[in-house]
Formats: sequence, structure tokens, C-alpha cells
Amino acid sequence: MKLLAALALLGTVAVVAAFSVSTSNTDKQFTYQFTSQVLTGIPKLNSQYAGLRITALALIQIFPDLSIRIKLQDTKYKTYNDVLNLSEERDILSTEEVEVPSDIKTYLEAPFKVKADKNGVFDEIYTEAGEPEFVTNLKKSFLVGSFSLFLGQDLQSMLDTNTIQRNPQQMKTAFKTMEKSVIGECEVEYTVNKLPEYLAVEFEQKEQNTEAAKACQGKDYYEVIKATNLEKCKERPIYQHTYGARSKSDGSMGATSPYLAESSIMRTICCGTFEDPLYRKSTVENKFLTSPNGKFESTENIEVISRMTAVLKSIDPKATDIKDVTNPKLSHHLVYEFPSEDYWTSVTSGKPKDVQSQWHDANMIPQLPMLEMTSAHKSLYPNSLDAEKSKQLFVDTFVKFVDVSKQSPESSHAVQDVSGQVLDLTRLALTFSYADIKALWTMINANLHHDLAHKQSAQHVFMDLLSIAATNPCVKYVSESIKKQFITGETAAWIVANMIKSVKTPSEEVIQELTNLLKHSSVQTVKSLKATVAMSLTELVYKACIDETSSVFDYPARIFGKFCNKDSKVIQKDLLPYLVGELQAQKDQLQQHQPSTSAINSAIIYINALGNLGIDEASHALIEVVEGKMTLHTHPRSVAVYKLIRSAKRNPSVYRPIILSIIQNVAENDEVRMAAISVLPYTYPSSSDLQKLAIRTWFESSQQVSSYITSTLKSLKNLPLQTKMYQNIAQQAEQAHKLAKPLKTGIQTSHNIKISQFLDTLRAAVSLHLQYVNSEESAVPRRFYVKSDIESKSQIMEKIESSIYIQGSEVLIEKLYNLYKMIHQHKIKHESNIDIKNRMAKQPEAHVTLNMMGLQRLYSIDSQFIQDIIMQLTEEYTKDYKIDGIQKDFLKVLDLAGYQNIIPTVAGIPLYVQQRTPMVIATHASLMMVKSGAVEIKVKPVFNYKQSTLVGIFCPFTKKFLGAGVDTSLHVAVPLRADVGLHQGQLSVTLKTPIDVESQKVKPVFELKVRPYTTQKILDDTIPIQNSKDSKTIHSNNEKKMMQVQLGEKIGVDLKLKMESEHKFTDIASFIQDLSHHQPLTLLSLPLPLKSIKSHTISLIYNPSTSITKEASFLFSVGYGQFSRQNTRTMLSKFEGGSAITINAVALVRGHHEDTIKKIETHVTIGQNLGHHNAGEKSEIGLMASLKIAPNGKPFDLDIHASSKLHTPTAKWDKEAILQQDLKTKITIKADFGFRGEEKVSVSGHVHAIQSQAQKIYSKHSSAAKECETDISYGQKLSKSCKQTRTQAASLDVVEATIHIPAYISQNPQIKSLAELVKAFYWPYLSISQAQHQHWQQEQGMDKYVVQAKIHQLGQRMSLYFLSQEQQTEIKDLRLGNYMQGLLPISTIGNPMMNIVQKLTAHGAPSVCSVEGGKVTTFDNVQYEYQLNNCEHVIFKDCSPTNTVEVSMKKSAHVQYVKVLLDGNKYELELMKPLRSARAAGIVKVNGEQKHIQHGHHGKKQQKSEFVELEENYYLDENTYLTSYKDGVFAIVSKLYGMWVYADSESVEVKTFQHRWRNQACGLCGDLNDEKTADLKSAGSCIMSTPKLAAYSYMITDNKCQGIPAQHLKQYQEESAKCVKKEMVPTKVTQLLQQKPVVSRKHLVEEFFNRICISKFQVNVCESSTAPKEIIKKQVPYFCTSKDTRGATLQRMAEQGEKIQNVERFPTSYLRDTYQPIKC
Repeated sequence: MKLLAALALLGTVAVVAAFSVSTSNTDKQFTYQFTSQVLTGIPKLNSQYAGLRITALALIQIFPDLSIRIKLQDTKYKTYNDVLNLSEERDILSTEEVEVPSDIKTYLEAPFKVKADKNGVFDEIYTEAGEPEFVTNLKKSFLVGSFSLFLGQDLQSMLDTNTIQRNPQQMKTAFKTMEKSVIGECEVEYTVNKLPEYLAVEFEQKEQNTEAAKACQGKDYYEVIKATNLEKCKERPIYQHTYGARSKSDGSMGATSPYLAESSIMRTICCGTFEDPLYRKSTVENKFLTSPNGKFESTENIEVISRMTAVLKSIDPKATDIKDVTNPKLSHHLVYEFPSEDYWTSVTSGKPKDVQSQWHDANMIPQLPMLEMTSAHKSLYPNSLDAEKSKQLFVDTFVKFVDVSKQSPESSHAVQDVSGQVLDLTRLALTFSYADIKALWTMINANLHHDLAHKQSAQHVFMDLLSIAATNPCVKYVSESIKKQFITGETAAWIVANMIKSVKTPSEEVIQELTNLLKHSSVQTVKSLKATVAMSLTELVYKACIDETSSVFDYPARIFGKFCNKDSKVIQKDLLPYLVGELQAQKDQLQQHQPSTSAINSAIIYINALGNLGIDEASHALIEVVEGKMTLHTHPRSVAVYKLIRSAKRNPSVYRPIILSIIQNVAENDEVRMAAISVLPYTYPSSSDLQKLAIRTWFESSQQVSSYITSTLKSLKNLPLQTKMYQNIAQQAEQAHKLAKPLKTGIQTSHNIKISQFLDTLRAAVSLHLQYVNSEESAVPRRFYVKSDIESKSQIMEKIESSIYIQGSEVLIEKLYNLYKMIHQHKIKHESNIDIKNRMAKQPEAHVTLNMMGLQRLYSIDSQFIQDIIMQLTEEYTKDYKIDGIQKDFLKVLDLAGYQNIIPTVAGIPLYVQQRTPMVIATHASLMMVKSGAVEIKVKPVFNYKQSTLVGIFCPFTKKFLGAGVDTSLHVAVPLRADVGLHQGQLSVTLKTPIDVESQKVKPVFELKVRPYTTQKILDDTIPIQNSKDSKTIHSNNEKKMMQVQLGEKIGVDLKLKMESEHKFTDIASFIQDLSHHQPLTLLSLPLPLKSIKSHTISLIYNPSTSITKEASFLFSVGYGQFSRQNTRTMLSKFEGGSAITINAVALVRGHHEDTIKKIETHVTIGQNLGHHNAGEKSEIGLMASLKIAPNGKPFDLDIHASSKLHTPTAKWDKEAILQQDLKTKITIKADFGFRGEEKVSVSGHVHAIQSQAQKIYSKHSSAAKECETDISYGQKLSKSCKQTRTQAASLDVVEATIHIPAYISQNPQIKSLAELVKAFYWPYLSISQAQHQHWQQEQGMDKYVVQAKIHQLGQRMSLYFLSQEQQTEIKDLRLGNYMQGLLPISTIGNPMMNIVQKLTAHGAPSVCSVEGGKVTTFDNVQYEYQLNNCEHVIFKDCSPTNTVEVSMKKSAHVQYVKVLLDGNKYELELMKPLRSARAAGIVKVNGEQKHIQHGHHGKKQQKSEFVELEENYYLDENTYLTSYKDGVFAIVSKLYGMWVYADSESVEVKTFQHRWRNQACGLCGDLNDEKTADLKSAGSCIMSTPKLAAYSYMITDNKCQGIPAQHLKQYQEESAKCVKKEMVPTKVTQLLQQKPVVSRKHLVEEFFNRICISKFQVNVCESSTAPKEIIKKQVPYFCTSKDTRGATLQRMAEQGEKIQNVERFPTSYLRDTYQPIKC
């Protein structure tokens, strides 16, 4: 019955597990054949592997004390790097092993001993004291299994202990237990099956071991399967480090890598009985799979198979005892242990003693001691070189690297491969101590050129490499260099950002070092450096100490133990108090009315830093900012709300009420409220929370907030359901969105947009998050936020996250206007006739926060920042300007993102897995002014990028690295010289290759290479592994395709495209197919390579010396007006006036001696004549292009002429007059093309657009027309319905085009095929019939086509008719939806561009105000009753100090007076009511001078004393004109400001864009800020009880007019004296933090070593101050989740009494009987 009792020995693959431990076996010796192999390859390409095979005979003896002695003999090995012949079981079919080197063989074949404790568990392993630790680990691997021997137990005892499930009929036994093995202490599941007789016979036939078969003759055979659950490991020595991204939890709490799929299964065959088993064969297979693309899934995977086999050879009587260990070295467990010092020579383990008692987390048992700041662990990274040789190798490689990085093709992967050298240099840097690094720079400095700039560049590169290595000594060295100001400014900021991002071991000592750096004066005095250190450091603290997932998956917590936690002394006693104190130190400056940019910058730095920490203590400081205790400035407060996201995600029960309270406070600043809305989805909101948010849109006072809520819900509901994290909130948001108020918001309102797409081909979700927040003060969005991230199965990569805050843009706009007016016109100031309180604008400043793949930066921009940049450039120009101009060299080394894993295999050899993305950017740039005034710019960039994935082991016998990898390299080098000049209005740009030797070399301007390979290389040099002669490309079974194409022959450039590929389909179609899986937002996130890692090379080779073309020139000029260019004058002659513009562009390439090889010349002339309305508005476009394709060839000419004539309404507000007018549009296009001197080919088209009778009828009888009639009866002809009716009355709904095309073009097979495809697409709407023409005329050789379109009155559908000579095709009622509504039918009111603007803004721009019929409708669409008296009223005014515009009006019984003051000029209209059917009369004055009105166009040039009806009449200002319409409407238009004032004798309408006067306007029309709340303030900025009272303040009273009505005067005076103003009330939320919820029901929580289990239902509980009086027993189901970030959050929610939403989505893990109180 000893079968199960010996299960612990099943993994002794060296045979320890293959026999029963009992005193009956002490007289025997068991001999087993042992084979171990580790192979790495890409099997989907072919069977090429790199790896190791070890064979040995294992002699095993048992002694009476139940110790086991083992001796290996005849040990041999073999390494591989070739295509291998493998058996079905993946064994190598080869026996060509060689002897193990004698120095290792001595230790390997020395006997060792294992002993069990009192519980029968093997916990002691004895080896010789001088034995290297890596040999000890190999011996441990022979003891695969946990060795939980159940000595002396019978079967019934095992059934009780292990809950064995047994079916007597099937003879199947199974149980789970925790076991220790070389790969860790993990859960294993045993399954024992009795083999059928036929399988036993097959087993013996395969083994062909006669002696062993005789021992089993007549006995039963059993199969024992042991599967290791690696996700449930208490102790596992696995190294993990991820940078530039965040690893996702796989549920193992760091016991496995998210980047690998790993399994470990053992199969043992034995015979005999349960009491006396005989073990015949044991096989353990440890398998790893990883994607070469890292975060993305790939068609092919790198596979690692670690396989061990032990086969019984013989059972012999014990002749002599195996010698006992003479000088024992004791190891207390079987788990792999890293050496304490050098990997190859260390004889002791690095594992600290008594680790269980010294560390709080039993799952994170340290395997190595925590590193000091000056030392580096050499035991993790095998190195075949000693320290001095490593340093010298680093120096030699580095010196060459600095020079070669700037050269092409020398720096490319095909030659020196500098990006590959980055990997080797940083690999060496990992092993250097602080003293070594200091010595390194001394050695490097001695070997560098004496040029100071070269040494400085080399120093920066040296720091770049150290920042990538980011070991403790590297951190200390870089930190000290910054303190001593060896590196400063932006250079230091980028280096320290990269270093902190890449830190390998973020211990408390490292955090202390970086905290001291933050406090240092050299950091504190440089804003950009201070921001970078503060934000990067706190991000590191969050990932390493706070976040439950990243702290164990992104850092090697399973090797060194947890580095820190939120209660660490350095955090709570040093870093956190310092950050809070620095924030508090800004309080006095922040509370000023206009805080300085420097104070805001410092506040934002520390707010971001505190928010990064994500702990409650930091959040309390942020809440003080939110509450306005620090400042009332909007930006710091809104940033503080945003930075609550991490705390809210960790503890949603606490922070959700705070966020909801801010949202619900209508007196809170809108920007702060919108920040809270952004945070809400991170707080696990309930369906009720989101529904309340949606309902708020129905009564929300802020248009911006309402729009933001709606767009947020819309974005949430559209999240992809394939991603689990989005499923719950997407479904909740979908229901809530249905309750939101339907809003037609344009781009001018605030939006929160998140677009996420799941890519099935890559199994990843790509997201783009875009927010922009508008404020009342500015038409330019106050805050922009963009975030792009990629979420795959293994990680989340935040490619870029940026927030831009812009303040005072209106001031900049004002200054631009002032500059323009200072140049073009004299400004005359005018004074206001009423007492207006000026609306003041904030000073311009901007704050930009950037997070790019873990690199955190913050920039603040104000006038001082701009001045500093200008001064710096001036100094550099003065200092560096020589004969060669200003020259700058730039060399930067980065490693963007990657990961590294070190995982012990069952072979006792650690597996090294890494993916890295080094990038080397080198640029030489120069700028020089030449005598002609042109600027010569030279840029010689060299870019090298690599994505390297490498997987393998180090052979313990040869020290070579054996593995497989995929190397994807990109090289770009485009040396360029640009000569830029401006002469007589013509801009010229000439591009050429610089003439220096480096630029004239043959080089790949672009090269992409994908190379899968296996390698067998000793790492004693810095030749990149993939380029070594010991590395072999893995070729697929596909035939290699080669292609070479000369691309530049047509333009005289020697540019070749070369391609070699093993892809099955290598063509443009396959490339497009790969791209088709992406959307525009995901294209920038493409992996390299796209999908497959088969060998592939594509390059563009450029040879400057053999290229005929030496330069390319581009000439560009623009002519505007009446005398600028010949084409312009020709166009104006056709118009007899108007305006025209000519654009000339010439592109030409030249060879030697500047001979023109090819030339393209284009002239585009656009002319317009608004002319008289009766004649129609005319436009002309002329395009003349010439293409010369050979030096002596004929030019190919293209001449296109297009003309249009548009009849616009001559009435403005009279619908009937518009309907009576014959509105139409005519467009004529003619194109002639052909070679010069030859007959030209012509294509022509005529387009007519008219208004059908049906459109006229609809505009008379539509619902809008009926509403308009009612409105007109109340004097409201400017109502929404009337505007809609007039638009319908002026729309053209029928379009007919006649096209003449040469027959050889129209009958072209490709054109006809395309036509058939279009027909197929519209087949449901299509009908085709035979054409029936009575008179169809077309020229010989030409085909005529007629296209007719009938557009529905609302633009929602359209019918098309196509007529040709043969057939008639009809597409009927083609649905257009709402996309074209507002654009179709074609409106003749306004211009197409204005219609597009209105469509994009949902008719929100330009803003419109109207005064008529005793009502005023403000710019922000607030309507109130106000009857004008005979006093003058200001209806619209610029109330800023500049006072650029004022519009006022006054009414009398028969006359309406309108006055516009614009930039010091006064325009006046006196509009008399018409008598009966007479034409309305009016008087026009400009600066008091009355103009003579002409009612008809007299064909002469307008005189300054005249006003011509229906014409644009310009007087003192070239940007302002006056005009009138036949229905008595007059207009004053400012093109400069985008403002229109329309008026007749009864109504006034003002239209304007908001960019200039937003929130600075006042008057009857309101404040022009898109908000209805407090829209009409008084002249003193007071909010009155009614708009009418506020309107009285804009009355200009004198002794002649009536003034304020007596019944309202007292109330007006009282409210004016009280002067209520709009006040912002910050939300007080501290009390919400202090409230302790009363919990009467809660989810129960149970913790296990790697998981948290929570009851699916809440149960009754008593308060802490009470006890249960009566209880009841109930069975409760539990679900379990990992102890990662999500699990910890759910645990906190459950413990605080919150109900977990949608708990049914979790599977039930177990049931538990609980006792619940009925009464307390």
C-alpha cells in the first residue's frame, strides 16, 4: 500500500521518486537512467532549436534512518543550435553527448543526501560544502516533486487527510496538496489511474527493458499524473520587472509571468500493489510559451520545453554503501536558490536566514537580501568576465558607440547595430557597483576626443545608459550627478524621468535617495526638473508600494520580498510630509487675485505628485485644495479632483460620495464639476448613480456640464464588451443614457469622449480618450486631455497621456487684433455713455502635463517662459554663430518599454525571458544665413530602433547562452539640406543631399528587418546576440521571395526598393489586409512586425553619387488684389471689379549644373464678384498646370476653368419676396489636357441647381411655416421657425449636371467595372431601364451623361437619375439620415462654409441676438419681455477695457434708430416704417455724414458719398461694409470681427462669433458665454431678480426720453445697491470623509494566501457596539478573486458594507455555513 505513500518521490526523475521509502529497501540499490533537456525554438516556423541535454546514471540507496543517498555517474551533456529530429514526446533522437568538464564533473558526481523531517517531508539536502550553488540547484532538479512523504500512513488515513476522490470500479484516485520542488512551493494535483492491460503491453514494447519487465510480470500497472498549479504558489523564486507599461494580473500574485503561458506536468508509470509499488518511468515536462511581440499575440510563439525523464534500469543488491557527504552544506528545502555572489563561482545560497519571521508577507519570501545603494547583485545575471574585463569591454564599446551612432549605414542593424549594443552595454551595467561606475566614467573620459561638445554628448549618453540599467548604484550615480550639476536642465529631466521609470529594485533606500534628490536645491531651483522628479518618484512609489498588482508583477517582489508599502517610514515620515508642506507653502501666493504662473506651477507639481501616490493621507491634502482652502483658482482645484482617481479606484465607497457631492453642487465651478464627472466612472458607480447623473441633464443650469454628462454616458455605453473591465459599466451607462435629455450639442460645448476598439487579430483593445472642457470666459477650450493606451492580455501600455490647460487666450486674441489694427488703420477711441463695469480677463498662461510610456513631465508657459527661450536662442546665436552658422548635435538613447523574467525550470536552470525596445536617435543640425538673405538648414538624422525578444538559458558547462529570439530592427537615415528664401513675394524651398562625405555614402534611408533566430553564444563581448556568428536564422518552410525595384528612375534618383521575405503572401494586398484590421486611432499603435515574425527584410537604398537628380526645388507665391499677377488681372477683367487671388506653385528637380530634369508648374486663380444681386454672385477658378517629365520632352499641359453664378435672395426677412425670386445656381467646368503643341482632349460639365415647385409649396405649408405665421402676428419674424422657413424658401432642391467625356475614357473596362460595383452597392435602391430619347445629341468621340438629383425638403433622403445614350438608371429614396440635414437642400442664404460651421456647432455659431416685438432673445437663447421706450438702449457692447464695439438702438413711433460704434467709427441707421405698400425708407450715416442712397446699380464705381442698395459699401474701414435688401433690411458687417448687425424699422438682429467677446459682452443681448444662467447682468455686473431690471441699466437716459418706469425704479435702485453677483461656492467634502457609515448588512470576506473570497450575498451583522441576541444558520455561496488591485478594492467595498454590483458574473467557488444575527 506504499504507492500513495511514495507519491512525493514521483518527481525524482533521477529516480528518487521512483521507489518506496521503507526499511525493506535498505538492502537494494536502484539504478535509473536520467535525461534532462531544455530546448527553445519557434516550432511553427520549423524544428530549429537551441538548447541543452544532460544524461547521467543515478544510483540511489535508502538507509535505516530513512535518508536517501544519491550519486550521479557517467554525466554527459550536449548543446544544440540547429534543426533537430525530435520524437513524438519531444525527446532529441541523438546520443552524441560529451563528457561534462572535469571541474564541474567532480562536484556533479559527488554524492548527496536527502533526509525527511518527523512529518515525512524532505526538508534537508546535504551536499559538499565547496560545491558551486548552480551545481546544487542541478541536483535539486533531480528531486522534482514536493516530497511530502506520508510515512507510515495507511490508505484510509490518506483519504481523510487529502480528501482523495476514489472510484473503486475505475481505480482512480485524486487529491490536491501543497508541495515544494525546484520551481517553488505550489499546489499540485495527483491523479492515479490503473492502466488497462493493452496500455501496459504497449508500455513494455516501447521501453524494451527485459530485466525491469520481469520485475513487473503478473502485476498491475498504474499511471500517476501530477499537475502543478503555478498560479497557487506560496513561494516561487521568479524575477519580474516591467517598465514603460503596467502588467496585468493573472491571478498568481507574481508567481507566474503574465507574458508567458507556463505548465508543469509529471507522468509516472509503476507496477505492483499499493503496498509494494515499483516505479518504472517518470517524465516531467515544464513548458513555456511567449509571444515575440510581447504585449500582442502573434501567429507564431517562442516555445521552451524543459523535459526530464528517469527510467528504471536495474534493481541490484547493495554491494557497497554510497559514500556519505564528508563536509556537508545544508539546504533546508528543494526550491531553487540564487547564488550569494558570482553566479558561476559562489558556493553559498543568497537566501536570507529566517525570512519567514522577518517579513510580513508569507507569499513574498525573499530569495536574496535587499540591495544596498552601492552594490549590485551579480548572482542574477551570469557573467563570464571578471569585473575589470567587463569595465574595459564597456569602455571600448561605448567609445565606438558614440561615434558610430551618428553614421549611416554603420549604425544600422546590418553593420554595427547600435540599438543592439544598447542591450549589451546595459547588460554589463547591471553588474557594476557604484565604485565601478565612477571608475567607468574616468576610463571613458580618458579615451574620448578632447572636443568639449563631444565629451558632453558622451556624458549624456553614459547617463542615458545608466538610466536604462537603473540598478541601485546607477540610481545613486545619476542622482549625485544631478546634485553636483554635472547634468542640468532638460537633459537632466529626461534622464531622471527615464531612470525612475526603469528602477529595478525600488527599496525604501532607493526611495529615500530619490526623495533627497527631490529636496536638493539643484532640483528645486529648476521647475521642469522639480516636476519630473516629484511626479516620477510618486509614480514609482505607487507602483512599487501601493498598488497590489504592479508591486508584485512589475518588480521582483518574489526575489527580494515586498520592497515597501504605504506605511513605510520613508513615505509616511519623509516624502508625504514634504509634498504636503511644499503644497501648503504656496498657499499665500495662490490666494492672491491673480496668482503667479510660478505659484500655479508649483501647486500643480505637488498636486500631481500627491495624486500619484493614491493613498488616503495624500488625498486629504488634495481635498483641501478642492474645498478652496488653498486657492479658488480653477485649475489647481480641477487637477486636484482629477488626481483623486487613484484613491477613488482603490476605495470607491469612501470617495464616491465626495465625487457625487461635487457634481451635485450647482454653485461649484463648472470645470471642477466636469472633473468630478470624469472621475465618477472610476468609483464603481451603481446603476442608480449613473441614472441620477443622466436625469440631472434635464434641469442642469450649465450647458457645458450638461453636454459633458451626455457625452460621458455616450462614450461609456459604446465601450467594447469584449473587454471584461468595460462590460459592467457599459451596460449601466447604456440604460442611463436613455434617461438623459436629448441634446444637440456642437463642437463648441465640452465633451468627454472615449473610443475603444478591440482588435481580434491582436487580441488587444486600443483606446483613445479625449476630453475638452470649455469655460464661460473663453471660446477656446480651457482644458484639453488626450490619452492613448493599449490593453492586451498581459499588460496595459499608456503610450501617451497629456493634459493641456490654457488660460487667457482671449487676451492673446485681443493683442493679435490690436497688432493688425496698428498696422492697417488708425484707431479712434470712443467713450461709453453709460457706467459700465469692465469685464477683466485673466493673464495668458498654459500648463502642459505629459506622460509618455512612463516618462512624466510638466511644462508651464507664460510670457517669462517665452522670453527665456528667446534669450537662450539669442545667446546661442551670438555665441555659436560662425562661418558655418549655428550647429547642434543631439544624441539620445532610450529604452521605451519592456520586461524581464527569470524563472527556474524543472531542470534546475533558470530561464531568462526579456523583451526590450531600445532606440538611438542621433541628429546633426545646422542653420546659416547666406548673403542673399536665404536660410540654409542642414539636418542629418540617424534613427535606430529595435524590438528584441530573447528567451533562453545559460549552459552550466560552457557558460554559453542557449536560446531563441526575434529581432525587429528599424533604421532611418535621411540627410537633408534645405535652402529657404523669400524674394519679391515668392517663397522658395530647395531640398538636396548635403555634399559632405558622410551624406554622400550609399545608405538605406529606410530599412526594416525581422529576424527569428536561435543562438549559442558566450556573452564575453558586445556583439549583439542576433548578429553573432553563433546565431542562426530560423527559416520557415515557405520559399524565400526576393524582389528589387528601381523606384526613383523616373525622377532621376537612384533609389532601390529591396525586399526578401518568407511570408506566404508578400504583396501590397497582404499589407493592406493587415492594415484593414485597424482603425485610424490604432494605426499608431501597430506592433512590429504586424502579425507574423517570419524572416523579412525591406529596405530603400539611396545612392546620392549615382543619382542624376541633385536637388528638388519648390516655389510658391500668392497674389491678391488688382495688380499682383497677370492671371489675377485677367480674372478681374472678366468681373469688371471684385477680388481675385492667384496661387502659383512650381516643383522641379535639377541635375548637375542645375539643369532642369522635370518640372511641374501650377497656377490657380480664384476670383469672386459679389456684384449686384440681380446679376448674381460670380466666381471663377482657373487652374493651369504643366508637367515636364523628361529634359528634352514636351510638357504635358492641364488647363481647368470653372465658373459659377449664384443668385442669392434680394430680400432678407421677407419669405414671400424670397419665393417670388428666381433662385438658381449655374456651374460650368471645362478641362483641356494634352502635350503642348498637340491637339488637346476636353472634358466639360454643366451643373444647374434650381428650386422646384414642390420646394416652394413645402416652404409655404410646412409646420415651421405655420408656426412662423403665428410668430409674425406677434411681431416675432426672427423666431427659430421663421428662420427655418426662410431657409427652406431659399433652398435649391433639384440639381442637374450634364457631363461630356471622351468615349475612350468612359468606355474603359476599369471605369465600367467601377460603375458596376457602385450599382451593386446601391442595388436595393436601384432600377435600370432602357433609355428613351427623342432628341439625344452628343459629339462624335464623346459620351454624354446627364445626372439629376432631387433632394428631400429636410435633406434626409435623395433620389438620383443617371441618363446615358443606352440606359436610364434611377436610385430612389437614398437615405442620408441626419448627417446632411442643414447642408441639403442647397441653401442660397449665407455661404457653404458658414453652413458647415453651423452644422458642426448645432447652430451654436455664430451666436444670434434679436430685439423685436417687445421681446429680447439673447445670444445664449434666453428670451425675456422688454418693451423699448424712446430712450437709447445698448443692446451689445464690448465691456472689456478695450471697448471695441457698441451696438445701440432707439425707437420712436415711426422711426427706429440703430447705432454701431466699431473701432472708433460710428455707423448710424434711421429706419422709417413704410406707409402701406411703399418701400421702407432709411437714412445711412457714417461718422455723422449722411450717405446718398441709390436704389439701383448704376454700373459705376461707388462713391464715398453714396450708399448703393444690395452692394457692399465700404467707407473708412476696409474690413467693414454696409448694405441693404429690398425688404427694407439694412446690414452693418465687420469682416474683421465676424459680426453682423441687421435691422429694419421694427427688428434688430446681431450675429457674432464668440472668439473675441465671449463673456466680455454686455447689453440687452447678454454676456455671450453659452450659458443661460445669469445671462443678463446689469451694467455693474449685478444679477437682478428679472432680466427686465438688468435691461434698465443699459438705458441711456437724457431729459428727452422716458427713462425707467416709475413702478420699477425703486426696485431697480434697491437691487443695484445690493448688487448680487454670481458667486462660486466650493464644495465642502471633509465631513464626508469623517463620517463612519453604519453597517447592518455586509459581504463576508475570507482571506487565503493568494486569494480573497467574498460572500455573494450580504448578511446581517451587528454594529461594533452591539452583540447578537439571536442567530440563525445559513449557507452562503462565496466567489474568489486574486489578491490583486481589483480583489483588494472589492474587499474594501465589502468590509465597508457596500453592495457589490453584478456579483453573479463571478462563479461560485464554495459554500460556507454562516451564523447571522436576527436581533442585536
